[in-house]
Amino acid sequence: MNFQLLKKLPLDLQTFLVRKDRDICVMKSIVLICSSLFILSMAWGQEKEKERAPWKDKIVLGGDVILSFGTNATQIGLSPLVGYRLTDRLVSGIGMTYIYGSFRDYESNLFGLRQFNRYFVTDEIFLHAEFEQSSYVFNFPLDRESVRYDFPAILVGGGYQSSLGGRSGISITVLYDILQDRNSLYNGPIFRGGFMFGI
Repeated sequence: MNFQLLKKLPLDLQTFLVRKDRDICVMKSIVLICSSLFILSMAWGQEKEKERAPWKDKIVLGGDVILSFGTNATQIGLSPLVGYRLTDRLVSGIGMTYIYGSFRDYESNLFGLRQFNRYFVTDEIFLHAEFEQSSYVFNFPLDRESVRYDFPAILVGGGYQSSLGGRSGISITVLYDILQDRNSLYNGPIFRGGFMFGI
């Protein structure tokens, strides 16, 4: 939403557009949550009846290095995660994110929590979806001021994972924020390179 143009509109129209934007974000979040629950229930129901591995063998540890390049912005971060292998092909888990952003006139620090689902189409290729709730602080060095914002993000995409031997591997993931909240820092493709143990 272009806030420069928004300020020129009558106040009642501004209010309507902002509410409409917020309602669309809420609807997208509901659709993603419902879709994730549906996929999880389908995968859980299709798990083969076989001797089950101990729960410790189903835990997945790992993390990502985050690089995002957009218009006048560069972001670099780390995102450790822990997951649980629900089926042979589906991993679900939680993680944390820290991203440092450098912009034309300011810098930012982002802290977020995320819930992810990763479905392996083959042993190497996977689909990835996650919901992230983040908070970031903008620092304006010239003005000596800081501003804090919160935003949700729904990141979807896919990637490639290569085994390093044993139960470890490296992955490359490309994601895009479909929610595009007006406060979001994700204004372009998000590239992640990471590692996993317990795959």
